[in-house]
Amino acid sequence: MFELVTITSIVVNLDEAGWETMTLSEGWDIKEQIRHLSYYENRAKLAASNPEAFKQWFEEMRQDPNTMTRHMETTGKDLTAGETLEWWRKERRALLEVLSKMDRKERLPWYGPALSAMSFATARLMETWAHGQDIVDALGIRRKPTERLRHIAHLGVSTLVGDIHG
Repeated sequence: MFELVTITSIVVNLDEAGWETMTLSEGWDIKEQIRHLSYYENRAKLAASNPEAFKQWFEEMRQDPNTMTRHMETTGKDLTAGETLEWWRKERRALLEVLSKMDRKERLPWYGPALSAMSFATARLMETWAHGQDIVDALGIRRKPTERLRHIAHLGVSTLVGDIHG
């Protein structure tokens, strides 16, 4: 939740021009970064709250990769900056509510292999941090490193060790 609060505190007072500030991700402004997070929080909430519905949706989308891309690129596109921020807050809170009631080892479907609820939550945190970093970089803000990101560091090290040692 801390990453949500941190990024929200940065973007909440931006004017429209501020939301249109381009980030280092090609073609993405700040609003697009938050919209992207909102979309995937929504999909994550579906995967956690109704795994079978997520699997069915994903299978339908996979039939035509262009359909999946269009769905992701257009959902929420017409929202204002304020509406996009509220969408993200709502989806993140709902996802955290669902995840908080799960066994940390329970497996959840996702776009790749199924993940444990704990790894799923860590992956969402990593995604939030990464897009948040794009935002703060675009605005020229420097965030102080803290222990709040140890989960992300652990995920990165574990992935690297797995890649090296197979």
